[in-house]
Amino acid sequence: MGVEIERRFLIQNKSPAHLYVGATGAGGIDIVQCYPPLDIWLNIWPSGIDEIDALLHDSKTTFRLRIKGNQAYATVKGAADGATRIEFEEEVDYNEVSLIINSNKYPFVVKKRYVLPAEGGLNWEIDCFEGDNSGLIIVEIEIPTPDYPLMIPTWLGKEVTEDGENWSNYALALNPLSNRT
Repeated sequence: MGVEIERRFLIQNKSPAHLYVGATGAGGIDIVQCYPPLDIWLNIWPSGIDEIDALLHDSKTTFRLRIKGNQAYATVKGAADGATRIEFEEEVDYNEVSLIINSNKYPFVVKKRYVLPAEGGLNWEIDCFEGDNSGLIIVEIEIPTPDYPLMIPTWLGKEVTEDGENWSNYALALNPLSNRT
């Protein structure tokens, strides 16, 4: 079983330019995440379903297809419990995922990710959203344990880890900033 422990923060204004100087990939990594219905997602999922069976029947599970650079992934994420959630991810066929995303039938987000090294061998992932969420910047960090002593940089804004109904990528795909008043 995969477990993701992640904290997320908003940056209300443009993030300071110096953050990108130390980030990997000078131009960032292009990411598109699509949230198709279960039947479409299952057609792409390359592994058996025994391990994820319980997630398939939970209404709070999200099913994601992602293109990150020149690779594609299928991911299933269980409901969040604070900063922790069950997650399974497999690399899948790029062309199949690209066809689904390019059909524009399902909610999606577009973003550019910059990775900035943090203390303890961790990384801050700075997601600069585009399209219907243009101008939004969310910074996340995966930590080894829920109580990991994280030093929060002064350039971060409000923590939104436990506000997935508004700030998860899935929520932003369903209800982008351009639709919010």
